[in-house]
Amino acid sequence: MEFLLIGRLHKPYGLKGQIKAQFYIDKDEDLKSFSHFYIKRQSLYQEIKFDLISLRGGEAILSVSGFSDRDGAEALKGTEVFVKEEELPNLKGNNFYLKDLLDLEVFQYEKKIGKIHNVFEAAGRNLLLIQLDNGKSLAVPFSGEYVVKVEIKEKRVVLKEIERLF
Repeated sequence: MEFLLIGRLHKPYGLKGQIKAQFYIDKDEDLKSFSHFYIKRQSLYQEIKFDLISLRGGEAILSVSGFSDRDGAEALKGTEVFVKEEELPNLKGNNFYLKDLLDLEVFQYEKKIGKIHNVFEAAGRNLLLIQLDNGKSLAVPFSGEYVVKVEIKEKRVVLKEIERLF
């Protein structure tokens, strides 16, 4: 069973144990499809229950079961929120999760140049961190400007015009 990071609790909101949170999801309704959430404390995953109060564009105000005052919410500040991988909704067609890009081989046109080592967000854009075959790393924006195609089943990503990123 693998846990996947989907968000982070930020700061208390109000006096009754509510807390602001940010979730790394594309659609607000996707968050409602999860029945179990977990936080990590001292290397152990602990289930936590949320009562959703407000959700808009990945930002949420939550009421946390068992926390009824601001001090309780303050204790959760900065805590990461996880779900179990098997709870992820099944995707249709050619859709995939960013986690599915990890370890895919990267080609520039037909020449293999490395593997995707990580995917992260910076300045509102997803970036592919590629471990190049020459030992260097390269961050490439995950956009049509650089990514020609993603072939999950073939375990490869094809890029173009990355020379200007060096």
